[in-house]
Amino acid sequence: MTILYNALKQVEKSLANLANQVGAVEQQGENPNHFGSLGYPLASSTTTMMMMRKGSTAAGSVGNNDCSTSTTDGNVRADDHVNSDAEDASRSTLPSTPLSARHSTTATTTAVATTNSKNSWRWSQNHKTAFADYHQNVILGRSLQACVYTHIVEPLLPNNWKDLLSLLEEEEKKMKSGSGKDCNATTTLDALLMSSTLALDTDDVLSRLEEKCPGMMSDDATTNTDDELPLQSWKLCLMQCVIFSSPGIVSQLAEYSVRSRECAMDVYNLLHNENLLKDILYNGGGGPKKQMYGPMMDIYRKILNVSHRAKRGVASNDIFHRLALATALEHAVPICVFDTQIVIDPVERYRHFEEAYMNRELDPYFSTLNIFELRMVVNCDASNEEIAWCREMLGNYRPDHIMNRNDQWKYCMIVKSDIRYKQPEWAPNVPRTYQQLISGGGKCGPRAWFGRFVCKSFGVPTWGVRQPGHAAMSRWSPSGWYICLGGPNWKKSYWENQAGEDFEVDVKARECVELYNVVFWLECFAAVSLDRCQKQFWMNLSKRKKRDIAASVTVMQPRIPEPLDGITSSQDSILLLNKNKINMDRLDSVKYAGDEEIVLTAGSSITHASNKVIFMNSLHQSDKKETKQLLLVHLIQDGSISFEIDTTCDAIYNLVANVVTVHSNPCPLQVQIVNGGTRVNHEINIPYTKGYRDTTEEIQIKLHAGLNNIRFYRQHGLGLTIEKFVFTPADKAL
Repeated sequence: MTILYNALKQVEKSLANLANQVGAVEQQGENPNHFGSLGYPLASSTTTMMMMRKGSTAAGSVGNNDCSTSTTDGNVRADDHVNSDAEDASRSTLPSTPLSARHSTTATTTAVATTNSKNSWRWSQNHKTAFADYHQNVILGRSLQACVYTHIVEPLLPNNWKDLLSLLEEEEKKMKSGSGKDCNATTTLDALLMSSTLALDTDDVLSRLEEKCPGMMSDDATTNTDDELPLQSWKLCLMQCVIFSSPGIVSQLAEYSVRSRECAMDVYNLLHNENLLKDILYNGGGGPKKQMYGPMMDIYRKILNVSHRAKRGVASNDIFHRLALATALEHAVPICVFDTQIVIDPVERYRHFEEAYMNRELDPYFSTLNIFELRMVVNCDASNEEIAWCREMLGNYRPDHIMNRNDQWKYCMIVKSDIRYKQPEWAPNVPRTYQQLISGGGKCGPRAWFGRFVCKSFGVPTWGVRQPGHAAMSRWSPSGWYICLGGPNWKKSYWENQAGEDFEVDVKARECVELYNVVFWLECFAAVSLDRCQKQFWMNLSKRKKRDIAASVTVMQPRIPEPLDGITSSQDSILLLNKNKINMDRLDSVKYAGDEEIVLTAGSSITHASNKVIFMNSLHQSDKKETKQLLLVHLIQDGSISFEIDTTCDAIYNLVANVVTVHSNPCPLQVQIVNGGTRVNHEINIPYTKGYRDTTEEIQIKLHAGLNNIRFYRQHGLGLTIEKFVFTPADKAL
């Protein structure tokens, strides 16, 4: 531990110097330790923690805020930046909040220090130049990375790491060239023996890592027996160097930090919060999209400022905080609305899903998703308005796709049922939209687009899939990930720069959170390694560990949705975890007088329904409280349905239908009324409702005394959902 302790002291010198440069102001500026306002508490430097253990004043106490910094000659000193005024703190655009015990690795620190009210936050050209020179000479020169690599990572290498690397590479080649029947087993006896030997050696390496780096398998905070160095400090330093090791990150952070007081806070908060750093690096892609840390922190801060739920959820890392961080990570690179140059506002994107979740409009398992999975929800390229339209459309038009489908086809079954495989028809001279897509059809590409869109709209993660000569999609479910609209073979699938097989292994391994921690730290070792062969060793070892974890996952761990107590919604049916069964046993058989309104629904006295008719439970409440849940009728192509109405006298009625359509230019609905030997035909024009509930124009019909058989049918056409038919006496209509 002596070597590790000395290494950490050197690392803290450099990082403290960085903090000093970030926090510098023209006139006795603010202490940059006021970054707890983002919710994550700050990890104190090694020197500060040692001082605290010796009885020194806490680092965050107002009026004596000590912060370990470095002078220009590299000597460590305790620098009292400035006393704070509560009055100026109240003016801050980043409100101060208590620091979360969840993210504290030693003692809870409440660091609140601001400038005198007469001083303003401003950066001089001298400070900008000094900051840039510091990064070029200290960080850009990779001295910090070299320090961590030399004293933390390199000593962990086993003596036979080169032999292990050769075996790992050989096994990797065999995996890629194998028969594909079992991606975790080799096909020859020699390979099996090699794999067995490698497994023993690999376990030995991992056990040695656990001995040298206690806590690798767990996030629980522990302390060293010498009472000087927190054992988790090595993790913070390692993750800081993972960030610095990416090309251009240092310059990016330098430029971002000098923009404003809030930006400087963001940089300091990013580099000194262990749990924030891990949440960022752990959840896919090694950080934000295209490593844009500055914009990511800016978005994250803004979301916490506008959402009390997200800010309050930092301590427990609940769904609101996870959603906030996922949005910041994914929208660090601007996402434009489909087929436009309109940039999606990430804060509004977060608020949209927060509100939809509170209104119970999303999938019931949305609250169980982690940050990695939520990133594949919030990156939807539709506008928030179109996402809301999608949920309403599917609930109105095909609620059975919400309530009566298996895990693989829930929601996205709409693609198979209603998007015709044809050359797409787009509206001229306007941007393409998903609303146009469901109406105009398309081939594999547009169909995959819509499948991803509808799943994301309900809060279900999707991963794009490309296969040879084909476009498809994959989606998350409580029972695992499925490929939809394409072949089920992950080996023949890929998306962007990742192979489908690698993605499948990764998502399976992530189900074992404790074991996946080892994979994460091995990847960090690879990221900071300066030697190319050693970097490859750590990366291959992490891949091997990931495959072993994934192979052990045979059944997905059950997830229990978080309850939403006291929240009501008109669409509670979405949260039903069990399939709803259609019960058509209770049928009406009533004689009607000529002066009363007649309403026919799917629960009425149906005498006949063709095989092109689907009965569905509605997400909307019935008008009559004493009746069952409202049922809908869906006609496919030339489907037909017949009712019987028994009237006591001849009467003239105005007939309308409450309908939902998603295809333009819908075919009219034919009406045939048979009473005795009389047969009369009528036609109802069906409007293009774009997925909303609407009413047809009235037509006038005559019902004769006695039993009237009324048949509704179409000779051809696409889907039509009917909520009810309403017969209003003509004299009452007037």
